[in-house]
Amino acid sequence: MPITHSTAAPPRERPQRVPAGLLTGYPTLRQAARMIGVNASSLSRQKLPVEHAGREDRLAPRLVLELASHYRRRDEYEVGGALVDYALAHAPDHVEEIEAEIEHYFRETSQRDAPLDTARFLADARRHLPPALYAKVESACQTSRD
Repeated sequence: MPITHSTAAPPRERPQRVPAGLLTGYPTLRQAARMIGVNASSLSRQKLPVEHAGREDRLAPRLVLELASHYRRRDEYEVGGALVDYALAHAPDHVEEIEAEIEHYFRETSQRDAPLDTARFLADARRHLPPALYAKVESACQTSRD
């Protein structure tokens, strides 16, 4: 039986997760790579969770910041500023939402950069290291405190 208009399956629309207006404030792969300081091919080779906008793939601000943290080419706060600048230029009505995403990322990751609790570190080291190696670690920690 030939497939006709009436028997053909309806085209499958992928549900868009991000509203179109907000999506224009998300950078493309190439723009995100420039913000991070890497080649676009470094990002395009990865299986990244992209947002599709027509023929362009866009990256959520959080993902761009995570990539910046991974590659360590540019400071995360500098990349966050570039994301806000991009949003101001391309989606001025959605800048607050993008800023909120960026601030949420920095709040979540602030503990990651917290100073190390030396006493807790040494207690863990004592449990896991051979005595001779622990003595060297303890000595190094004492020297760095002085």
